[in-house]
Amino acid sequence: MHLAAKLAASAPAPVRLLNAGGGFGIPYFPNEKSLDLAPIGRHLADLVEQSRRLLPEAELVIELGRYLVGEAGIYVCRVVDRKESRGQTFLVTDGGLHHHLAASGNFGQVLRKNYPVLIGNKVRGARRETVSVVAVL
Repeated sequence: MHLAAKLAASAPAPVRLLNAGGGFGIPYFPNEKSLDLAPIGRHLADLVEQSRRLLPEAELVIELGRYLVGEAGIYVCRVVDRKESRGQTFLVTDGGLHHHLAASGNFGQVLRKNYPVLIGNKVRGARRETVSVVAVL
C-alpha cells in the first residue's frame, strides 16, 4: 500500500483504481488445503483502512475469478490419438495450451503443473498408467 501511495504522488492524476492482487489460490491436488480466509480478511481490512487514508479517491478491487469458480467445473477434451515414442506414451487431445496455459508453464510460471487427469468414460477402471497429454496444434 505504501508503494502505491508513493507512486501516486508522482502520478499526473489521482489514483482511481487500486488492484490489490491477482486473486486467491485454490487446491489443485489431493491433500492440498483450502485457503484460510481469516488472516487474509484481517489483512484486507487493514488494507482498506490504509487505502481510504492514503488514496481516498481510489476504488480498491481484488480479482477473485479462480477462487470463486475454479472448483466448480472440469476441463473436458477428447483424446484423438495415442502415440508411443522413445518409450513414452502421449495422448493427443483436441484441447490445447490456449485453453489451459497454467499447465504449460506459460505466463512466466517456472514449473509446469502436472494436474490430475482421467479418462471420463473409463473412470471406474482399475488400470493406471503415466502418460503425457499433448494437444493438436
